[in-house]
Amino acid sequence: MSVDNPLISVVIPCYNEEAYISDAIESMLNQTYELFEIIVVDDGSTDDTVQIVNQHDDSRLHLIGNQSNSGRSAARNKGLDHAHGDYIIFHDADDMSHPDRFTLQLDQFTDNSDLLAVGSMMQPIDVDGKSLNYEVEIPPEHFDVDHILKNGGLCSHAATMFRTDIIRQLGGYRLPFERAEDFDLWLRFFENYNSDNFGFVGKKLYYYRIYPENSRHFFDGSDFTTMAKEAARIRALGGSDAEILQDSRLSSKKRPEISERMLHSSYHYRLAKMALSQSEHKSFINHFHESIVETPFLPKLWLGITFSFFPSTIRRLMLRAYHHLKYNFEF
Repeated sequence: MSVDNPLISVVIPCYNEEAYISDAIESMLNQTYELFEIIVVDDGSTDDTVQIVNQHDDSRLHLIGNQSNSGRSAARNKGLDHAHGDYIIFHDADDMSHPDRFTLQLDQFTDNSDLLAVGSMMQPIDVDGKSLNYEVEIPPEHFDVDHILKNGGLCSHAATMFRTDIIRQLGGYRLPFERAEDFDLWLRFFENYNSDNFGFVGKKLYYYRIYPENSRHFFDGSDFTTMAKEAARIRALGGSDAEILQDSRLSSKKRPEISERMLHSSYHYRLAKMALSQSEHKSFINHFHESIVETPFLPKLWLGITFSFFPSTIRRLMLRAYHHLKYNFEF
């Protein structure tokens, strides 16, 4: 199928995603809305990712290659440079989307001309694509940048459809925040716009895959999130965050070496937290056991077990208090 004037551009940055890239592409090609283009930006893969992408025979699919690995932010921006659609999605290469995703998100844009971005709920899945029982929170009806600072990103960028021109006006993704680039962009978005410009589809339209390897960012993203908040504070006071972008804490920060045991421990820890949120105590205990077997001396695991003995209402209050203290301590 050929589309000369796509309304939607889907940018899929990928690096060594031979196991999942085909699932991501197929979930795009199976959309009920058909006027779109897919821009796969291969970021220097050394496996069979490129060959697998080329096996898909559809003129809406375009492959752009980098000679070396430049990072997810740079790959997203490269896709943004080549996008022709009025709307854009930055889709992760190991995830999938519901067949009605494009239709439902476009409907909101059509119904409300004030919208600049439309998010959706996410459905966590395992390595085989099986749904995991986890309830994702729905954003509040009204919020501002202060809410983002206190509670983190509003919605996954991969689950959101944006107006392409707005992302370009904001300058796309900023490379120094490579491991918190989504959060940094959300902050800049809501410094310029408000909750009236954000729509949300209360259905699970994005399938987010959870497996050991993609638990890596849980170990190396907190410093970048803190720096993004610091940059937002400077901008709120009328200053420039240019110095933050040159800060050695960003420019010299190297991705830490993480063992396979740590990755598997983090993976089971995430699943344990999901089980706890759904009061699935047997599953919670099993995953926490697996996590502790891998890393028995990690303090947060034992804190997690202690935390689990409190009633769910007390746990929610404690989490709110923690986020409040964390926010005020950083600021």
